[in-house]
Amino acid sequence: MASTSSYSSGTQIQIRFITKQDKYSVADTPFAVPCSIVSDELNALLKELLNESSSDDAHKSIIFDFAISSVLLRQALDKHISEVGLSTENIIDIEYFEKFPSPEPEDCLMHDDWVSSVQVRGDWILSGCYDNNVYLWTKKGKHILTIPGHTGAVKSVAWVSQNNGIASFVSASHDQTAMLWEWNMAENSVECVHVCRGHERSLESVAVDERAERFATGGWDSLLKVWSASLHRTDDNSLEETSSKKSKKTSTKSQTREKKKGKEKEGRKRRREEEENEKKEEEEENEGEKKEKKKEKEKKKKEKEKRSRRRRRGRRRRGRKKKKKKEVEEEEERGEA
Repeated sequence: MASTSSYSSGTQIQIRFITKQDKYSVADTPFAVPCSIVSDELNALLKELLNESSSDDAHKSIIFDFAISSVLLRQALDKHISEVGLSTENIIDIEYFEKFPSPEPEDCLMHDDWVSSVQVRGDWILSGCYDNNVYLWTKKGKHILTIPGHTGAVKSVAWVSQNNGIASFVSASHDQTAMLWEWNMAENSVECVHVCRGHERSLESVAVDERAERFATGGWDSLLKVWSASLHRTDDNSLEETSSKKSKKTSTKSQTREKKKGKEKEGRKRRREEEENEKKEEEEENEGEKKEKKKEKEKKKKEKEKRSRRRRRGRRRRGRKKKKKKEVEEEEERGEA
């Protein structure tokens, strides 16, 4: 058994080490540790136990992470136990596992504005941006297409399907529309098949069902709308729901950016104005609530003062009656004398 003398100060808690990684397992015998012990000290203690139970030195360079009730230990043991709602009267099972470094980015794909949404399907990355555009990339970071069409920030994107060299996806925007796109992968060209109108405020999210038959959009108008994801074109919706603008094959981002510069600038300005108006409306609502609360508070204060005045008047009346009664009694006593 490893010595715990270097950790034996203060109140003790009974613990037991457990793990799903058999190569690092130790005896599950409970033992006492200080309630204030932290991860670094648990690491040192665990390595002492591993040294006693194994001649393999592989664990010496490994750092372990610890969890109690499936919550990572990031503070002193007693504080953690209190937060997860366990009793220090019981034996505390501490699960440990090898700690791996956090992942680091392999590449950086630059956009001209905030990136609001990203979705990956197979070898392709779809991103939505506040510059009103949708972007297509390979997983290796190569830019494939810049797709204009929206007049407001693209807030959400989602893949619909990828079959036989034809892919489809949907984008939702601050301009109150969702657009269903068809991408010819061989020709590297994109066409907007349908423009979905019906929301009265900005769209914030979009999701596609598992069978790729429908998609749903959610907006600031408190509505959830469900749409067909079919790429089939019909005459009755060609004017309202279909945009015949076809995005040509784009070799660089700058080519499309120059063509749409004025439109993008106007879209950004309109977006900022709408966001400022929304913010102003929220502030006005908050101000109205504050005024109502202030009025209510003043009303309660006046009622309290009114009750207080009534009590004071009552006390004065009772005092006068008492005084008068006393004077009468004294007068009667003098008369009897």
